[in-house]
Amino acid sequence: MNRRSILAGTGAAAGLAATAYAVPGVLRRRRTYRIRDVAITGSTGPLRLHADLESATVETDSPGRLELAVENASEEPVAIANGPVLPFGVLYTGETVADGLLLWSDSYADSRNVQTADTEVHSWHDLQIRRSLEPHEVVSDTYVIHADAAGIRAGAFAVDGWLEYGPDGDPGAPGSLRPLEYRLEFALETR
Repeated sequence: MNRRSILAGTGAAAGLAATAYAVPGVLRRRRTYRIRDVAITGSTGPLRLHADLESATVETDSPGRLELAVENASEEPVAIANGPVLPFGVLYTGETVADGLLLWSDSYADSRNVQTADTEVHSWHDLQIRRSLEPHEVVSDTYVIHADAAGIRAGAFAVDGWLEYGPDGDPGAPGSLRPLEYRLEFALETR
């Protein structure tokens, strides 16, 4: 190989490095997304659901952030239940984590009920965690969208989820909890 071929190859590699970043075993182009049109529906009875956009820009070194919250809007304590982490469980678009976009929460890694590696969820225990919400108490979690997440693309997304709620009392009483189905919708646009 002559010197000109080596220099040309070096220049091409340098140009590629400027527009891509390395993920072990994968080479991906840098993309920046913007989160927009965030909405959550499904509030019922004593519970109010909220979705707040904390950071709309999704970049390689700075994920986008959504805060999701459930509020007890009543004057009585209310029990909520979900699993494997409260209040919303593991959130992802699609039928499974593998075919959708994961909304990462640090509570996944902090939980003994969720098996994670870096910012990926591998599995979780199918169990229900229950806690009481005092009148007007709010419980929330922050979810992030990483620019290099599997399943990321420009377009509309939806997370269909549920939690259970009911009077705060005997957790074993049959029929003491009712389902609250919700839908979180958002869009990602390429910037």
